[in-house]
Amino acid sequence: MTSQEINQITSLKEQLESLIPIIVLVNPNDVPSFFDGKTNEDRKMRVMWAYDQVQRKNVGSVIGAVEITKTGINNSLFHGHNRYKACLFSVLDQLIEGGILVHSLKEKDGRYNYILANRIKLVEDDQYVGIVIKEDHKGNKYYTHTIFQKKIWKAKSQAAKQNDTPKLHPDISKVIYSILNVND
Repeated sequence: MTSQEINQITSLKEQLESLIPIIVLVNPNDVPSFFDGKTNEDRKMRVMWAYDQVQRKNVGSVIGAVEITKTGINNSLFHGHNRYKACLFSVLDQLIEGGILVHSLKEKDGRYNYILANRIKLVEDDQYVGIVIKEDHKGNKYYTHTIFQKKIWKAKSQAAKQNDTPKLHPDISKVIYSILNVND
């Protein structure tokens, strides 16, 4: 890594660690049982419940306006669901609004994916959260893909088996891992 890249990553680390964790009031034990179910009806109920948890559906952010839609929630839950991820929908608007941009990636079709990072306090634990925002064909930005949370990023480059979203956007783990482990 060049010294310029190290300086950039160090700056992102300082920004991320200076964020005040967003307190998540929904407890994983209070998430409805259909989050554990495997039927199509369970899937539909997960999407509706998660969408209803979101306070504001249109949010300003460091990358501009972001829309939170049922389709985006469905896509997010399709890429993995658990009770910890479910808790975060109640603060999704705050996570996006106060998140810092840690990475952007231009896709082959010219659209961008943005990775925002933020901090939360969930059940007394401070955690880091990565959120992927995608751009549609009109240039609108919308939440669609993944919320990823991790208690401890130090000394680990792979997602742990517990409390993490099973399938991740490929850059989240790598980017946040690099940021939190720079100069350590």
